[in-house]
Amino acid sequence: MAYTETTHTSWGKRLGSSLMGVIFGLALFVAGTGLLYWNEGNFIKTRALIDQTASALVHIENVDKLDSRLEGKLIHATAMAETQSQLQDTQFGVNVKAISLTRYVEYYQWVEHTEKKERDKLGGGKETVTIYTYDKQWVGDPVDSESFKDPDYRGLNSRLAMQVSDHTYYADSVTFGAYRLPTFLVNKMSNDTAIDMQQFNKAGMKVVDNQVYIGNAELPDVGDVRVRFTAVFPSKVSIIAQVNQGSFVPFISPTNQQEFSALAMGVRSADSMIADAHSDNKFWLWGCRIGGIIACIVAWMLLFAPLSALAKVIPPLGSLVGFLSAGIASIIGLLWGVVVIAMSWLRFRPMISGIMLAVAAIVVIWVLYRKKQKLKIVTPPPPPPPIQ
Repeated sequence: MAYTETTHTSWGKRLGSSLMGVIFGLALFVAGTGLLYWNEGNFIKTRALIDQTASALVHIENVDKLDSRLEGKLIHATAMAETQSQLQDTQFGVNVKAISLTRYVEYYQWVEHTEKKERDKLGGGKETVTIYTYDKQWVGDPVDSESFKDPDYRGLNSRLAMQVSDHTYYADSVTFGAYRLPTFLVNKMSNDTAIDMQQFNKAGMKVVDNQVYIGNAELPDVGDVRVRFTAVFPSKVSIIAQVNQGSFVPFISPTNQQEFSALAMGVRSADSMIADAHSDNKFWLWGCRIGGIIACIVAWMLLFAPLSALAKVIPPLGSLVGFLSAGIASIIGLLWGVVVIAMSWLRFRPMISGIMLAVAAIVVIWVLYRKKQKLKIVTPPPPPPPIQ
C-alpha cells in the first residue's frame, strides 16, 4: 500500500521562496561564469604541461637496476608492479598477496521511494501530493527506517546480521623493477579482479555467485548482509613520472607549476599515454563548458522565477510565463556562456581570438558591402529635370 501526503503552499510563500531563489541564482551565475573563464585557462595550461612532458621524457627500456644517471629525469618505462605483502581481512578469512584488497558490503533493507505531483491552484497557491512506496533492495549503506513517512514501515530496518562496512587494504610496499612505486601511482591501477570466495568460506557463511551471504541467500530477510572482495594483483604497468631517490614524483612544469604523472595498465607507449592525457584534457574542457553553461541557464531561470510566481495567481498564465521565462533564460544563459568563453580566449588564446575577430569583422564588412551594392542596383536613378 502506498502512503499519501498532501500539502498546500500559499501564493505568498511561493513568491517568498522564488525571491530567496534569486540570491542562490546570483551565486550560481557567478560560479558558472567563473568556471567557464577558469576552464579555458586551465585547458591551455594543462595542454602546455602535457606538451612539456612529451618533450622532456626519456624512454627507459629496463628498470631492473637503480641508475643514478636517471635521478631527476622524467621517464617512461614499463615493468611489473609487484609486492610481497599479504593482505588480510580477518572477519572473512580472506588472505591474498595483492597490491590492494577491497571489501564491498551490501545490506538487504526496506527502501522508501517518493513521487510528487504538483497542481497550481487559482489564487497562486500550490497543492502537492507526495506518494511514498516501499520495497526491499540490496543497498550499499544501512537505511534509517525511523525517518520513513509511513508509520507502518518505521523501525523495520533495525536488525543487521553483521556490523561491517566497505574497506580497502593496501600493500605496505609496491615495487616497479628496482624502484619503489609511490602511492599516487599505485592508486591509478585499475585492474580489479574478483576474489574467489569459495576458498575462504567460513562456518556460518554461505557463498553464492562469489558473494558471502550472512543470512539466507535464496530468500533474504531484512538485515541480511552480502559481501564481495576484489583485489589488484601484481601486474605489468607503464608509467610516466620523474625519478626521485629510488622512487618517483610527479613532473612539475617549470612555467606554470602544474603536476603531471601517468600510469596505464599493460604495455603502453609514451605516445599513446600522452595522447590519452590530451584526450582527458579535452574531455574536461567540454565537460566544464557544458556544466558552466547549464549553471548560467539555471541561474537565469532562478532570477526569472519571481515573474512566474507572480503570474501563478492565474494558473494558465503562470504556466505560460514560466515556459517563456525558461526559454529566454536558456537563450541568455547560452549566449552569456559563449561570450565568457570568447572573452577568456582574449587572454588565454589571443592569437586565435584575434584571427576569429578579424574573420568576423571581414564577414560583417563583406555583408554590409554586399547589402550596399544591392541597394545601388535596386534603387532607380532619379528622374530627369522637367523641360522648360
